[in-house]
Amino acid sequence: MVTDTVTDTGMFNAKGVTTMGRLANKNILITGGNSGIGLAAAQEVDREGARVAIGGLNEGWLQAAKETLGAGSLAVRADVSNLTDLDTMFATIKREFGHLDGVGVNADYSEFLFVEEVTEQSVDKVMAVNFNRLSL
Repeated sequence: MVTDTVTDTGMFNAKGVTTMGRLANKNILITGGNSGIGLAAAQEVDREGARVAIGGLNEGWLQAAKETLGAGSLAVRADVSNLTDLDTMFATIKREFGHLDGVGVNADYSEFLFVEEVTEQSVDKVMAVNFNRLSL
């Protein structure tokens, strides 16, 4: 396992980029961190020195996103609308990081449906991801 390297001039991640910054020694989770704005947020907190955990649904995207982050990063497959997945994600982060200092809630879900196609289940899914789990 590759770890961050500490020298007398600072700490450098696996890519040789300095990681001393405003978030040095912080552990941050970014939900929806496997693509788009979530990935950009994860990359920024990584640049600022945090150890980053990213959550998302697509395992391939998660692993590709993790490769753009520092050596101490963590990728966890989780559906934030599923309480069991949330429990597993937080247990994994606690085991690997010990604790969290911050969470960026970026996971989202939408469906493009005609009005007559909207069901109670489709509304429940949108609400579960976008609103109900904000308290994590």
